[in-house]
Amino acid sequence: MLPACKLRDNGDGQLDLEHWIVLLLKLSVCTLFLGRGYLYLSDFSPLSVFFWNQGWLEKPLLDFFQLEWEQYAATSEPLIRIVQNITGVWFLVCALVCWWVRPSGRRWASGLVLIGMVGLMPYWLLSWVDKNYQFAIFLEHFLQWGTPLLLLLYGRIQARKWFFLAWLFFACTFIGHGQYAIGLGVPHSNDFVNMCIRLFNTDEAGARVMLIVFGWLDFLVVFLALVPAMRLYAMAYAAFWGLATAFSRILCHYTPAEDFYGMHPWAAEWIVRNAHGLVPLAMLLVAWQLSFRKKPLGMSHAGVVASDSKDLSGRVCP
Repeated sequence: MLPACKLRDNGDGQLDLEHWIVLLLKLSVCTLFLGRGYLYLSDFSPLSVFFWNQGWLEKPLLDFFQLEWEQYAATSEPLIRIVQNITGVWFLVCALVCWWVRPSGRRWASGLVLIGMVGLMPYWLLSWVDKNYQFAIFLEHFLQWGTPLLLLLYGRIQARKWFFLAWLFFACTFIGHGQYAIGLGVPHSNDFVNMCIRLFNTDEAGARVMLIVFGWLDFLVVFLALVPAMRLYAMAYAAFWGLATAFSRILCHYTPAEDFYGMHPWAAEWIVRNAHGLVPLAMLLVAWQLSFRKKPLGMSHAGVVASDSKDLSGRVCP
């Protein structure tokens, strides 16, 4: 059975925010690996960008294996499927194992999740190559790749360092979102325009204006998250907007006449992108503790604390 995740307080009748921060991070990692695993097992992966890239592979195949490109291209599909299936199953295993991660002990669980995080990198980089090296897509995937690392480091490093690292991942993702919404450095996305038309029942001109507003808000919230007086409001907005844009994948591609036919890849994309809202929500709770509770952060479920001056081993942090 999975470790129990039940409501509990900290002994004074208030909710134990440490528990909820860890729960949000685990849920983010679980949905991320679950969605990616399903996409790999359903042949929705960018591995063909690598395995069928003649410019990258033709010379190595000929030099090391004496294999002509035409022969390789005609016989490589089973290889791609094997790699996809192995990777997909591994991600599903990581979606389960992440619930056993603890700030202290259980190194086997942390190690498996760390390997899974490394396995997410090819999806990130090959998606970037597939989009003609658009910098926006490179930035957008930072939070999806970095969420497992945030879970593994929570409770092991100082709270403010953890928050700053989380902010870096969050900032990259929201800046990438904003670039696509505004069309800054990338072609303006017609998919986003159609999303706004369908969701807000507006015309194309109205949809483009809305995207520009949403894009600049993405940029603004990144910097407001660094302003102590505005941090909680910024993270609350980011959590709402991240979850809303993730669920928009379902709302925009659902057609009542077709029921839910063909919706499975969009459902997977939705749960993968839940991290865009769940991680800012966890950051909101961390910021709330830092701002108001003045309570050392990083308490594990076993009660070990990594405060701003000590790590989990009790040593004074530099």
